Formats: sequence, structure tokens, C-alpha cells
Amino acid sequence: MAAKDTLANLFGSLMILIDQPFHVGDWITFPGGDGVVEEIGLRSTRVRTFAKTVVSIPNHALANATVENHSLMPKRRIKFTLGVTYDSSVEQIRQLVADIENYLRSNGDIEQEFMLVKFTTFNECSLDLFVYCFTVTTDWTQHLAVRQEHADGRGFGYEHRLPDADHSSGSGGRSGNAVMMARYPAKRPANQLGGPFRVCHGRVIRAPEPAS
Repeated sequence: MAAKDTLANLFGSLMILIDQPFHVGDWITFPGGDGVVEEIGLRSTRVRTFAKTVVSIPNHALANATVENHSLMPKRRIKFTLGVTYDSSVEQIRQLVADIENYLRSNGDIEQEFMLVKFTTFNECSLDLFVYCFTVTTDWTQHLAVRQEHADGRGFGYEHRLPDADHSSGSGGRSGNAVMMARYPAKRPANQLGGPFRVCHGRVIRAPEPAS
């Protein structure tokens, strides 16, 4: 049995060396976890997890497993849903979609080949817009920094918490839920989005602009 396992691991090592699904330094996901490849030996492959532990995986198991190599990504995806309140007008929604598209197209950190900003769903408390794009960088830390731009001084920041109006008297609507209001800073680049936002059931939604 030991000889059989040794031959299986040697054959697995050979397959890894021939196919080269990953190299030392690559970030991979394998059955049971993910991490950075530190060493590819004759019997096993050592992976340093993000918890800083080391996992040794028999090469025969790794050669026959589905391994996802994140280091081979040409770009990294951003995907989220932005909810718009039901009292928004059609023109306000169209303008919001155009503002988001213009913002993405003017952002040098966003890959310009393909992006989507589209209405998708009539949700419980919002009209949902689907935003889908990619960052130019594939580095995880830099990717998170680009995402952070949408939530710091160049995005929107939470300002205060307000309770929903109490409709228990029968006037309709929800009651007892806390909402978060958020606004873009007054001093912001012209291509940035504006207007009030709130969180409904844990999701950011955008309220319509007040009539001028």
C-alpha cells in the first residue's frame, strides 16, 4: 500500500510539472481551503493558508482535484446590487444608471472592455440595479482599494441612523426597522454620484432627489 501511494504521488507530481496548473507563489483554491503555493515536492505540495497555517497536500490528490488558480486572472470582478426606492421616478432611475456608467467609464482603475449597469428586479423594498464590472488590477489588496473608493470620500459614507416612521396606526408601510442615511460628500469630483442613500434590510438603496 505504501509503495502504491508513493507511485501515485510521484505520478501526481509528474502531472503537476507537465500541466503546470500552478507555480510557487500562486494563490490557489483546492478542496478544503485556499492559500499561496510555497513548495511543490515529489510527494506533496505545501500551501500557506491566509490564516498562516501550512497545508501539505498529497500530489496524487491535488493532481486529481479541481484547483482554481486565482493568480491567472487577467482582471478581477466587482459585482453588486444597488437598490433604488420605489418613490423614484423613471427619469431618476435612468439618470442614476447613466451616472454610474459615466463614473465607471471615467475611472482608470476599471477595465473598460465590458461592464453592465442594468435594472434587474422588483425587490421587497427597492428597485434593484445590477452593477457588474472588473478592476484592471488582479492584486487582491489593490482590488479592495478600488472597491473602497465607492465607500470612502470618493463614494458614500454613512452619516446617521433614523428609525422608520411608525405606521402602526394603519397608514400602511413598515415599522420598527432601522434605516441608515448616507450622502456623497459635498466636495466631490463632478463625475461622482450624489444624493441620499439608505440601507433597507441590510442593503443599500438610493432615495430620489428632492424636487428643485
